[in-house]
Amino acid sequence: MALYLTRRRFLVSGLTFAAYQVLNPSAPLPSVLYPANPFAGRFYDPYDAQFLSKAAPDFYRLLADMKQTVRKSMYPIKTTYTWQPYPKATGEDTPVWVRGMRRGFVTIVTYREKLYALSVSHVVVPTAKDLHEEKIRLKDDLSIEIYVGNTPTVLDKWILDQVEEVAVFRIPASLSVSPLTYALGDSDKLELKDMIIVVAPRDLRIGSITSLHGEDPIKDLELGTPQNTFLTDVPVMPGFSGSLVFAISKSTPFIVGLAEGIYIKQHQGSEGRIEEDFQSVMIRINKFKELIDEKSTSTF
Repeated sequence: MALYLTRRRFLVSGLTFAAYQVLNPSAPLPSVLYPANPFAGRFYDPYDAQFLSKAAPDFYRLLADMKQTVRKSMYPIKTTYTWQPYPKATGEDTPVWVRGMRRGFVTIVTYREKLYALSVSHVVVPTAKDLHEEKIRLKDDLSIEIYVGNTPTVLDKWILDQVEEVAVFRIPASLSVSPLTYALGDSDKLELKDMIIVVAPRDLRIGSITSLHGEDPIKDLELGTPQNTFLTDVPVMPGFSGSLVFAISKSTPFIVGLAEGIYIKQHQGSEGRIEEDFQSVMIRINKFKELIDEKSTSTF
């Protein structure tokens, strides 16, 4: 059974953290705040500075490798479509159709020996919330292009699930891309407080799992469904949507989800004031695998 890395498992993992201290008792502890450190000030750590100060160089080398490796497998995409706001109930002010565009990125992964591009659906198309609330309507002319270098290639709209917030595209055999070498993990094996690492296009952030499943309001906010999400304390910023979420097992990073968005929860504080806490919502990778398997079965 896969055991993903937690603070509790930190010193007994295969990353030689304890060995580093035993073999180098007088060596200074690396600090994420030291200017020479490549990650100084570049990731959020809800654990604590003391925890990261005990990390051996192997851990930082692993993070650096993850950052470089993942970014080589990220490719820009552009979606164009025609949309129209719904007219008023009285039928007045019927608007014209206009062209819309979205830009984002996908990450190329290998699953069952085939290449797929993964993202979350709101990066590709307007959210289901917009459509359900009849804010807009779309023509059936959605076009999605992936850019390899400066050359665009049209992608097949294979899986766009706006309820589960899943977007999956098959990669044409003629397209030369660099798939990620890290494998898809098993998000059912995640445990509370497991360490997770989010690798975004320009950032890398470390945190932990705060809830194994999303809460009911997540579905109303169109952030996926509670059973297919998990919550973390890593703040997901604009531009993070679709970023891969990793857990570490036996020194190896595994993809366990994709970053979706932030859920703000209000509660009453100790002095009676209303306070807000954020929880970042991640879509479980097992939902991606499930939808790919279902689509593949129905296709062939």
